[in-house]
Amino acid sequence: MYNFYFSSDTPDINKTVCVDGFFPCALHLSHWPGNSTPAALKADTSTEIIFNLLEHPLKDKYLEGIDYVANNHYDVDGVLAAYSLMFPEAAMKMKDRLIAIARTGDFSEYHDEDSFKSSVILENLYDEKFSPFTGEFSSLNFQQKTEFVYRKAFELIPGIVENPDMYESIWQQEFLQFMEGDSSFEKRESVFSNYDDCGLSVIEYVYNLHPCVINKWSRHSTVL
Repeated sequence: MYNFYFSSDTPDINKTVCVDGFFPCALHLSHWPGNSTPAALKADTSTEIIFNLLEHPLKDKYLEGIDYVANNHYDVDGVLAAYSLMFPEAAMKMKDRLIAIARTGDFSEYHDEDSFKSSVILENLYDEKFSPFTGEFSSLNFQQKTEFVYRKAFELIPGIVENPDMYESIWQQEFLQFMEGDSSFEKRESVFSNYDDCGLSVIEYVYNLHPCVINKWSRHSTVL
């Protein structure tokens, strides 16, 4: 079992793995620019990189001498990557769901309602407007707050993944924005025109669309 630290408070960077983010350490398991993640483990999200590691025959070799898991910011992919490395048995049971949630958080991919809600919950645990822990972290500095929310998220992730509806007050506002935008396409108030010959999707819309709505309805990565 590793100890988790916010990166600036890590006792020994020579015994530390960076999950997501980028800073000097013994091992990078991150998709951030400048990373030195082993080529055999690379993936689009840091959470996927962790699962590549957990399933790799040389896992123990990669982690030899590692005592600490650290990151330098809080976001959905970062907290899921850290959780998956620190609690591998629990994470492997939720592998597909955790990857979907991470991709929703980092790339605004839409997979299903539960993944969307779970991503919003994890993101908003850090937001003073929505977090149930605001009273506990509002007086903390950035470093203290970040580590505090990580540790709270570690406790909550299994429940969030299993039943995100338990946390409706945290995801409700953003989910309603998503649903409003999504229904605007069904009502033809918003329209996507997809041009397969040049890989372009053109959108005409009347609402402030959530990025997940745009990605759900576009066929191409280039959107106008």
